[in-house]
Amino acid sequence: SLMNNEIEEISGGHECHQLTTLFLQQNSNLVRISGEFFQYMPMLVVLNMSFTELEELPEQISRLFALRYLNLSRTKIERLPDGLGKLKRLEHLNLETTKRLKSIYGLSNASSLGVLALLDSNVSLDASKIEELQRFERLERLNIDISSSSALKQLLSAPELAYWIEEVCI
Repeated sequence: SLMNNEIEEISGGHECHQLTTLFLQQNSNLVRISGEFFQYMPMLVVLNMSFTELEELPEQISRLFALRYLNLSRTKIERLPDGLGKLKRLEHLNLETTKRLKSIYGLSNASSLGVLALLDSNVSLDASKIEELQRFERLERLNIDISSSSALKQLLSAPELAYWIEEVCI
């Protein structure tokens, strides 16, 4: 746990071959993490970087193949790394209150995703998102904002997706 410190930047690679859980949340000055930092963490299962000032994630985060839980809530990220969908074991992704996030494009390949939290993010439910979200075969819980009445109607016409919704803001 490195949570609640005054860390501003994390760089370099650290050999942590057996590390399974890493808490970096509540580092309110943390703006950058280098890709090399994640290079030697093949067993990482839980990663929490919430409540930081991170604006982007290194592409190397997509190589954390054991990762099951990723919390990026209340960060300033604008996009997800292209390879994030390669994380076949990722079960829980929290992107709540990521007001700068523009898209979840490419995430639909994360075949084990069961929980997707997007409430109060910049990603709201529209026709294209409904189609993308229906690709998640194991989705069980979804928190999301709905941006229009037409999106709400489409959601109600997709009962399997409506069933997954745990919390919604219209």
